[in-house]
Amino acid sequence: MKQLTIALFSLSLLAVSSVRAQVITASQYLSKAEDAVEARDYNTALAYYEVVLQDEPTRSDLYWKTAEAARITRRFALAEKYYEALAKTDEAKKQPLLNFKLGGVKKSLGKYDDAIEQFKKYLAANEKGEAAVAAQKEIVDCEWAREMVATKSYDVQHLDSIVNTTFSEAAPVQYGQYFFYTSGYQSSPDAKPIAQVFTSNFQEKALRASINSTADGIHTAHYAPNTEGSRLYYTLCKTGESGDLTCQIYVR
Repeated sequence: MKQLTIALFSLSLLAVSSVRAQVITASQYLSKAEDAVEARDYNTALAYYEVVLQDEPTRSDLYWKTAEAARITRRFALAEKYYEALAKTDEAKKQPLLNFKLGGVKKSLGKYDDAIEQFKKYLAANEKGEAAVAAQKEIVDCEWAREMVATKSYDVQHLDSIVNTTFSEAAPVQYGQYFFYTSGYQSSPDAKPIAQVFTSNFQEKALRASINSTADGIHTAHYAPNTEGSRLYYTLCKTGESGDLTCQIYVR
């Protein structure tokens, strides 16, 4: 469920805000982050890493872990920020895959020239191995993508804040004059974000669609009407104890 996962930059504000109300040390935050990583709840781990880095922005020893959590949750711009911050420190020497990972997020951001540069830097220091083979393929892919962008016969635009938010948006579909997509939603500043379906006419601020579940902690995503508009398919998901999503498809 990659599309749903990218819509869930789960700040875990319910947990984070509650511990912020107490006197808690950076090491305790980091312990919670490591527990979240162990449970594969990278959204929560990212939230705790960022709490520490807000108070201690020069903690370069945390840049790699924060960047990795951001990359895994598909927060590519944030991952790029921390990989690049790491590259400027001595800690970078401890991460031989840094250029390879940075190249990957730049590719995902559509920065193909920058991505190629990073993959070439990696190959200059690593001529053999699985990652080296992957880096060579990534360069070919980026060159192809760059050529496609240069010769495209269509216009690609980034939708502004009417649609895009600080969460990650996914699963877009247009039906008539309305545009439906999945994004994150918080009912209150202290609530844990969940995925919900939003709709926009590109003129006014997007609104939550009526299809969304009202049950506690249930994610609603992937709005998909049929051609006639007589059937509507969507996904309802819940987060398990291990942080994994369990999803089922519904129709109405």
